[in-house]
Amino acid sequence: MRFLRRWKIRILLFFAVVGPGFITANVDNDANGILTYSQAGAQFGNMLLWTLIPVTLALIGPFTVGWSNAAAATKANWRLR
Repeated sequence: MRFLRRWKIRILLFFAVVGPGFITANVDNDANGILTYSQAGAQFGNMLLWTLIPVTLALIGPFTVGWSNAAAATKANWRLR
Protein backbone atom coordinates (compact mmCIF):
# COMPACT_ATOMS: atom_id res chain seq x y z
CA MET A 1 0.00 0.00 0.00
CA ARG A 2 2.83 2.40 0.82
CA PHE A 3 4.40 1.54 -2.53
CA LEU A 4 1.29 2.66 -4.44
CA ARG A 5 1.01 5.81 -2.37
CA ARG A 6 4.65 6.69 -3.07
CA TRP A 7 4.14 6.22 -6.82
CA LYS A 8 0.97 8.26 -6.73
CA ILE A 9 2.85 11.13 -5.07
CA ARG A 10 5.65 10.89 -7.64
CA ILE A 11 3.22 10.98 -10.56
CA LEU A 12 1.36 13.96 -9.09
CA LEU A 13 4.63 15.82 -8.52
CA PHE A 14 5.72 15.04 -12.08
CA PHE A 15 2.53 16.51 -13.53
CA ALA A 16 2.71 19.48 -11.16
CA VAL A 17 6.15 20.35 -12.48
CA VAL A 18 5.76 19.40 -16.16
CA GLY A 19 2.07 20.30 -16.58
CA PRO A 20 2.59 24.04 -17.13
CA GLY A 21 5.19 23.21 -19.78
CA PHE A 22 2.67 21.09 -21.69
CA ILE A 23 0.14 23.91 -21.53
CA THR A 24 2.68 26.48 -22.70
CA ALA A 25 3.85 24.24 -25.54
CA ASN A 26 0.30 23.90 -26.83
CA VAL A 27 -0.64 27.57 -26.61
CA ASP A 28 0.38 28.22 -30.21
CA ASN A 29 -1.74 25.39 -31.64
CA ASP A 30 -4.58 27.61 -32.81
CA ALA A 31 -6.25 27.58 -36.24
CA ASN A 32 -3.65 29.88 -37.82
CA GLY A 33 -0.77 27.83 -36.46
CA ILE A 34 -2.24 24.55 -37.68
CA LEU A 35 -2.82 26.09 -41.11
CA THR A 36 0.79 27.30 -41.24
CA TYR A 37 2.15 23.93 -40.12
CA SER A 38 0.01 22.13 -42.70
CA GLN A 39 1.13 24.41 -45.52
CA ALA A 40 4.79 24.07 -44.55
CA GLY A 41 4.39 20.28 -44.40
CA ALA A 42 2.71 20.22 -47.80
CA GLN A 43 5.38 22.41 -49.35
CA PHE A 44 8.53 20.92 -47.79
CA GLY A 45 7.47 17.41 -46.77
CA ASN A 46 10.10 15.64 -44.69
CA MET A 47 12.94 17.91 -45.81
CA LEU A 48 12.74 19.99 -42.60
CA LEU A 49 12.57 17.02 -40.25
CA TRP A 50 16.28 17.38 -39.46
CA THR A 51 15.53 20.67 -37.68
CA LEU A 52 13.97 18.73 -34.79
CA ILE A 53 17.43 17.74 -33.54
CA PRO A 54 18.95 21.25 -33.14
CA VAL A 55 15.66 22.70 -31.89
CA THR A 56 15.37 19.96 -29.27
CA LEU A 57 18.95 20.54 -28.17
CA ALA A 58 18.37 24.30 -28.05
CA LEU A 59 15.26 23.89 -25.87
CA ILE A 60 16.85 21.61 -23.26
CA GLY A 61 18.36 24.58 -21.39
CA PRO A 62 15.26 26.78 -21.15
CA PHE A 63 13.01 23.87 -20.20
CA THR A 64 15.48 22.72 -17.55
CA VAL A 65 15.53 26.20 -16.06
CA GLY A 66 11.74 26.32 -16.15
CA TRP A 67 11.44 22.94 -14.45
CA SER A 68 13.90 23.90 -11.72
CA ASN A 69 12.09 27.21 -11.15
CA ALA A 70 8.75 25.41 -10.92
CA ALA A 71 10.21 22.88 -8.49
CA ALA A 72 11.70 25.65 -6.33
CA ALA A 73 8.42 27.57 -6.33
CA THR A 74 6.49 24.44 -5.43
CA LYS A 75 8.91 23.72 -2.59
CA ALA A 76 8.64 27.31 -1.36
CA ASN A 77 4.84 27.15 -1.46
CA TRP A 78 4.86 23.97 0.62
CA ARG A 79 7.01 25.71 3.23
CA LEU A 80 4.47 28.52 3.55
CA ARG A 81 1.69 26.13 4.52
